[in-house]
Amino acid sequence: MMNTTDTIINLALEEDGVFKDITTREFVPKDKKAKAVLIANKLGVLCGTDIFIKVFKIIDKRCKVSLKMKDCAKLKQGDIILEIKGPAQAILSGERTALNFLQYMSGIATITNQFVTSIDNGKTNEVYEQFRRVSV
Repeated sequence: MMNTTDTIINLALEEDGVFKDITTREFVPKDKKAKAVLIANKLGVLCGTDIFIKVFKIIDKRCKVSLKMKDCAKLKQGDIILEIKGPAQAILSGERTALNFLQYMSGIATITNQFVTSIDNGKTNEVYEQFRRVSV
């Protein structure tokens, strides 16, 4: 049974034409293995790694994602976020969709973090500080 997240991911994969990627199927051997490394290109807050992983599990269960950083981590340029290994066709076909989700969710987390940080006047009591940390 599919949940809402799976449905959204499948719709995005369909929209991106992942399952009809003729170029990759034509020019990349079916048995070719690959490894990709995701590196941060600027400051931010990481969010959406679970969705990134799920995209590749839907495309090809043989894809293995190794997280080097967890959601909520503060990113700086050059940080290695994750590595993915598996069939080259699956990695090449799914990278756009997976990155779109990760960038979108990380963008929201980053902007939210900037907003909350900018309104922190130093007078926040400890109770609210705990909620702020969880929220951001």
